[in-house]
Amino acid sequence: MKIIKRAALATVMAAVMIAECSCGSLSQNDSVTESKTGSLSQNDSVTESKTGSISESTKESKTGSTAESTARESEASGQERQESSVTVRVQMPEGWEKVSGSVLDVQYLKGTASFLVKEEDFGGANLDDAVKAAEEIFSASFDGYTRSGEPEAISVNEKDARKLTFTCSVSSMKMKYCCIYLYAGDRLFAMTFADLADTFDEIVPDIEQIQENIRFVTS
Repeated sequence: MKIIKRAALATVMAAVMIAECSCGSLSQNDSVTESKTGSLSQNDSVTESKTGSISESTKESKTGSTAESTARESEASGQERQESSVTVRVQMPEGWEKVSGSVLDVQYLKGTASFLVKEEDFGGANLDDAVKAAEEIFSASFDGYTRSGEPEAISVNEKDARKLTFTCSVSSMKMKYCCIYLYAGDRLFAMTFADLADTFDEIVPDIEQIQENIRFVTS
């Protein structure tokens, strides 16, 4: 039974990392990341991650007119994006364990479920365009990609956000994902929740709690 559970967990993690790697990861020169983690207990963990500003050369290398795209996004969302460092703070519900040695500062597991926060780079795209770009990648990466309704406009930490929910097949296992995209400062972040489709509903209360308490602190 333990072997089966570990195999399922490994499959879930592989699917999460596929999604993570397929969504326009920044190169080492694109960002400088520092992290600091406070004292963690099993039931009460707080993670902070800080991302530095993009260099001038990186901004110039982005595809298309970043300034124009940023202006359009600001008009659409009513939020002004400026260069800044961003600290992600999240207090996890009971039962979630931080992934030791992860390349991501915010990555947790609970049974077969996974949660991570990752910075994305879609070349200055607004939220709606970022979701469309992500969908193209997901549909090409996963078998049986099926979106659950239209992407939903929501608010996270008083920031305009988009929530994309979908199911797909990974190694003959049916998975369900919830991806939430938002801008903090001039940074696009994705909050990704994943679990087996049959048990995904069990983590919905945790998703709602995390969505309520997560903070993207800009300085």
